[in-house]
Amino acid sequence: MFDVNHITQNAHALSNQELFSLLNTSLSGLSKAEVEKRKEHYSNNIFKIQPISPISLFLKQFNKMTALLFIAAFLAFLFNHFFDALGILIAAFLAMFFGFLQEYKAEEKLNLLYDLSVPKSKVIRENKLELINSNEIVIGDILVLNEGDIIPADCKIIKGERILSNQAILSGESYPAEKSAKEKIPLNVALVERENMLYAGCYIIKGNATCLVVGTGKYSEFGKIANLIGSITKESNLSKNIEELANFLVRLALFFLFFFFVLGLWFGLDLKDLVLGTILLFVAAVPEGLPTVLTITLAFGVERMAKSNAIVRKLGAIESIGRINIICTDKTGTLTKNELKLIEIYSCMTAYTNLKKIKLNPKIKKILEIGILASPDSLAKKEESKASGSDPLEEAILDFALKKGIQPNLIYSKNPTLSEFPFDPKHKLSFFVRKNISTNSNYIFLKGSPEEVLKRSAFYLDSNLKEKKLSKEKILELGQIIRHYSIQAIRVVGLAYKKTNLKSCEVDKIDNLVFVGFLGFFDEPVEGVSHTIELAKESNLQIIMLTGDLPYTAKAVAYKIGLIDDLEMEVPLGSDLEKLDDKQICSLLLKSKICARATPEDKFKIVSAFQKNGYVVGLTGDGANDAPALKQADVGIAMGIGGTDIARSVSDIILTDNNLRTIIKAIEYSRSVFENIKSFLSFQLTTNISLLFLSFIFELLNGGLIFKPLQILWINLIMDGPPALALGIQKRGEEILKKPSKYFSKKNLVDKKVIFNILISSLFMIVSSLVLFFFYKENSPQKLVTLIFNIFVLLQILNAFVVSSESSFFSNLFKNKYLLLATLLVLLIHLLIMFYAEIGKHFYITMLDLNDWLISLAICFAFIIYSDLSKFLFKSIYKEEFNSNPAN
Repeated sequence: MFDVNHITQNAHALSNQELFSLLNTSLSGLSKAEVEKRKEHYSNNIFKIQPISPISLFLKQFNKMTALLFIAAFLAFLFNHFFDALGILIAAFLAMFFGFLQEYKAEEKLNLLYDLSVPKSKVIRENKLELINSNEIVIGDILVLNEGDIIPADCKIIKGERILSNQAILSGESYPAEKSAKEKIPLNVALVERENMLYAGCYIIKGNATCLVVGTGKYSEFGKIANLIGSITKESNLSKNIEELANFLVRLALFFLFFFFVLGLWFGLDLKDLVLGTILLFVAAVPEGLPTVLTITLAFGVERMAKSNAIVRKLGAIESIGRINIICTDKTGTLTKNELKLIEIYSCMTAYTNLKKIKLNPKIKKILEIGILASPDSLAKKEESKASGSDPLEEAILDFALKKGIQPNLIYSKNPTLSEFPFDPKHKLSFFVRKNISTNSNYIFLKGSPEEVLKRSAFYLDSNLKEKKLSKEKILELGQIIRHYSIQAIRVVGLAYKKTNLKSCEVDKIDNLVFVGFLGFFDEPVEGVSHTIELAKESNLQIIMLTGDLPYTAKAVAYKIGLIDDLEMEVPLGSDLEKLDDKQICSLLLKSKICARATPEDKFKIVSAFQKNGYVVGLTGDGANDAPALKQADVGIAMGIGGTDIARSVSDIILTDNNLRTIIKAIEYSRSVFENIKSFLSFQLTTNISLLFLSFIFELLNGGLIFKPLQILWINLIMDGPPALALGIQKRGEEILKKPSKYFSKKNLVDKKVIFNILISSLFMIVSSLVLFFFYKENSPQKLVTLIFNIFVLLQILNAFVVSSESSFFSNLFKNKYLLLATLLVLLIHLLIMFYAEIGKHFYITMLDLNDWLISLAICFAFIIYSDLSKFLFKSIYKEEFNSNPAN
């Protein structure tokens, strides 16, 4: 094959022909067979950190808690408690197995994020433009890059001009580097100063380029850095909060167990039993399963969102998504389908409607030709243009032109491109400089917002295709036509041209254009968007439309989809915000729901204003210029269809369907994750607290250990095993959207509801156990330990259902099938312990009679009624706080 290292190090100093020869390729690209050979020989273009092996993951479960279990097993063996030692060892390995299983599933699901979020790239292969996953690029590929693209591999520029690339990832410098298609530069030029090279991980700020790939994956400069830094992980805020809570509980457990141990010595308990019991109580009292269940809960949340077309790029973002109360969204592609159809033409001062039946005439032909010449040459090949993600507006022009018998290929061949200026959101236009072969003259062909085109025009084409001076009266007349289209939600684009002596031109110097006319496009609203907006209103989610369209168009669309209900209202422009402070901006936009003619800078300002006023903001964006606002937003939401790589790289979520409904669904899933974590905390902390208090109280009353070693381990397995996991993956419905967003703040992780649940359930467990203690101590002391152990386990099982929902016990019984199966499994094993003597004797079980079981069932039934009444009481006390919909 070829020496990759030699090529990557010297590509900038080699001529294009030398590189083509060395890499056995050409501008026509590689064949598919050759691509497969190179994949096999040089591996794929992957920068992914290698996942941890299953064995390493299992060994990772050997932590402080499992170490304590092994110590306890060793002590039990020394104390001649052989069955206890065996049981503790089994419990230790089961704890490690559950931890491994949960983390393995979490890793498996989180690794899907890599595959789901791989960016797309455009390459030329077998002389055809193809859209492929970036990890499929090989050395020798011909890469086509556009403004906003992340560069997927090291490459040399073959064609392109006025290219700006952000190389901060390599150079540390924030200012852009100028690039060009310079054939050769000196060999010893520093890497970041090689103007004919583009590097993986950097991105295109301005311009377009055709490049030859010279380094992929580990052979690229970025790949070398990735190999050096290895894997760096960052904890999310939620993980840190859980860790802090766990540390607090460790300190609390140590405090109680210190007095427990001292008290045991005071009462003269057997030292061996006391040491063993204290260690096992510490293991059971400390919620070591919290971080693991948190990870699997977040991982399942990520998977559910991905299935609903929302790819979460950063696990920590799940915390913020659920707290969103402002969604700033673009109109096109999110609220409307972004499937434009040309429905109106205004050419050479003549209006045309009902275009299906209209015949081609010189005026219509003229504006369609200008529209084609103001679009890239790739538009001539419809299949390729769609593969490369061309503008739907340009595709709509092409579709209509083809139907009318116009041949774009022929037009482009007679007017080759000299230079181009891609669409710029700031100037709201794009243009091409072309050479007309028949007249040997150069022309600028421009399309853009109608106001911008008129502002730069000094002439117009009349109905006879003659150029005339554009007067103020004529501009006012054309302004009325723009308004007429806009109030019908028709997107208007202006077209103009100009003869020039230049081969390229700065955008600020373009003026004295000849105005040709307008093209009117219609974009149907997304199906079900009205219902989504209604759901958002009911859920107190404020939807703000930020669009570059005219205010009339924006207002018409907003009215049609139910965002606003007053067509006479004033719509603020992005430029209007300059005179307002942050509070005034928020007040204005919460009232209007729309900001028209909004630039990326306006979006950044709007996001910042809402954040400074206490709102949590989600923002959608797709362009390179949206990146600052996406990064500033609490949740940046990039468009998967048609969005730029830069927008996707700074975002927290990528929507694969560009649908507003998906954002609402992501909020629902995020809140479900948060609610599940609260349920798990309530379940586990109730057991922790009840176990500690009961052990301490019974030691005071009885002077002994109420729970035996294997009983403690069984309680601990229930707490950290299948029921706990099932609580973490419970599905919840849209009703969770009705809760105020502040309810899902990480500060409210252990809130009034969680504390109330813990205290109420713990109180019942402790009081019912004490009642049994005083009753059975006198009547059947030999059954006392067994009965309290039995009641404790049964109440644990019931409590899992109690904490899983705010509704009544029986209405929630069959909602979570995983929880139902998990508790049935636990109940089955518990009954084996209670009824099968060979197993029960190791748990110090005394057989219970029918009356004992009836008492146990009566207490369980009382707990169900008690829990439902407690929920009702809680809702009555905190109804206003937890069931209302305040702004924050």
